[in-house]
Amino acid sequence: MKTRAGSFKRVYLAAVLILLPWGGAIPRVAAQPVTDAEIKATLLFKFVPFVRWPKPKTVQADHFIFLIVGQDPFGPVIDHFEGQSIRGRPLKIVRVPDFRVTSEEPLPACDMVFISASMADQLDALLAGLDGKPILTVSDQAGWGARGVMINFFESEESVRFEINPQSTRASGIRIGAQLLKLSRIVK
Repeated sequence: MKTRAGSFKRVYLAAVLILLPWGGAIPRVAAQPVTDAEIKATLLFKFVPFVRWPKPKTVQADHFIFLIVGQDPFGPVIDHFEGQSIRGRPLKIVRVPDFRVTSEEPLPACDMVFISASMADQLDALLAGLDGKPILTVSDQAGWGARGVMINFFESEESVRFEINPQSTRASGIRIGAQLLKLSRIVK
């Protein structure tokens, strides 16, 4: 017997597959020019239904918190997602442009974090601080998937694509669905 949730996921997956030609790429050709920031912002939240976080050991926050650490590459493009339901909770976007990794100042609590290019000199320390925590890490810098970022955007043949680091996701207790893995480049 089919459930509503199961049917919804199949329809949703079909929609994502239409948006993502084989290989996980979104071409930049469109009636109106679409920026990379718009593509990435949209994909960030399209990934969520295909990601399974471990069951929380404490009470979940009222919001699904998406953190942008370092200089915000999205600007107002991402703001229209604020308040939308993500995993049954309203999305709250938190920007921390001047974050410095220290033992006294931990990363604010969140479900998902975008690590911007301005954090390059602190990436390893930031990832070490997140090690084992169920926080989905995302970025868009060359080589950062291999360094431990879970989902990393990259450009290939004029398209925005993404790679997934399964070792990093497993270490955090996060599971990425097979449908999303098939569309990605796997980091080994």
